[in-house]
Amino acid sequence: MGFRQGTNATIWSYENKGNYSTCRLSISRKNTNTNAYETDFTDGYVRLVGNAHKAIQGVHIDEKKGYRIKITSCDVSNVYTNSKGETSYTPHYTIFAFEEPIYSNQGNNTGKTKVNSAPMGGSDEYMSIPDDAGEELPFN
Repeated sequence: MGFRQGTNATIWSYENKGNYSTCRLSISRKNTNTNAYETDFTDGYVRLVGNAHKAIQGVHIDEKKGYRIKITSCDVSNVYTNSKGETSYTPHYTIFAFEEPIYSNQGNNTGKTKVNSAPMGGSDEYMSIPDDAGEELPFN
């Protein structure tokens, strides 16, 4: 799985660098044989830019639980040339937008369910269905 759009991740800490933030982030998945979670990706210098940088500001992160997000827009590059003309081939991980997963109950984002979401179309409105409407639904 690894670092990709649509995956759930945990931010363990972040530092505001002015126009962007860097964070310590990990992605884990459940081993079906042992039922234990295994780290699939970890990096201490993932950049949060644009909407992701704005959304993380002021978020309190519990050092034992971390801050769960769903990556909605990201990029990976491995070629960087600095102002002196020196080229680096170290991978650079960047998150442009994220949201808090629906199932998360973190309580550290001032009551918002979506922390930050890139426009993806569709509707955020939900239809209210009464509990006794089971007989009338077309998908029983």
